[in-house]
Amino acid sequence: MPPYRGGATMTTNVIDFHKALIACDSRWSALLGNEHFVYLDDTGFDKIVVRDSLCAIFAGDLILIDGWKNWICSQDAQPALPDTTRTDLKTNTQVFMQVCLIDRANRQAKFYGAPYQALASGFFFGGTGAAFAMQCFLQNQCSKRAVESAALGDVYTGGATLFFELETSTNNLSKQQVTLKELEAQILPRGMVMHKQTKNVTTLKEFQQKPEAGSLLNGFSLSAPCGGPQRAWSQMERDDAEQFVRFVVQRDKQKKSDAAND
Repeated sequence: MPPYRGGATMTTNVIDFHKALIACDSRWSALLGNEHFVYLDDTGFDKIVVRDSLCAIFAGDLILIDGWKNWICSQDAQPALPDTTRTDLKTNTQVFMQVCLIDRANRQAKFYGAPYQALASGFFFGGTGAAFAMQCFLQNQCSKRAVESAALGDVYTGGATLFFELETSTNNLSKQQVTLKELEAQILPRGMVMHKQTKNVTTLKEFQQKPEAGSLLNGFSLSAPCGGPQRAWSQMERDDAEQFVRFVVQRDKQKKSDAAND
């Protein structure tokens, strides 16, 4: 198996503030040339992370997202803001990440790195499957069903539909998040390859035996693509995102301290 190198991912993310629910798919994928892509579903490396009243829902490069998930969950040490762009060593191109940060207490969402499509007030859709999800939502008003519907039209959306209820904390997120290294170990035994035009699917192990596989599998990069142009964050975005996270985390800490002293 060639060395794994992170990358930009495709996905479908839905935010419904009316029902206080966020949802997304679980697929990580990478393009293999012009005709194929490799994907991995239900890995235990979720695109949603929750810390008390702070929620984040990601798209984009897997390695960058991993850095952000670790940063959000380790704010006690107050480390520096993680990278939001890096150079993919395979293609020598810049790859990016996007995040929606949500303050559960104030029902506030902020979008960084890429916009979400808004539907009326309080409904937001992101990722390569956003248009499909929005069309379904118009008919059914169900975030989870919208993600499942997007998977039928967007090949980069798939796997289990993950969700988190902002008010009740009811969710089906992975109980134990896998590490980047553990996810990497899943690629060869569980990875699948799809031909984009025919939708024919084979296992990655089987695909490796094909003559055209050699150059295509030379260090591909898993991601959760957001759709649309990728771009670097502005310094204003970076400063605002860092301030937003630190404010919510510190407020939650203060609430816990106050409750303990009552």
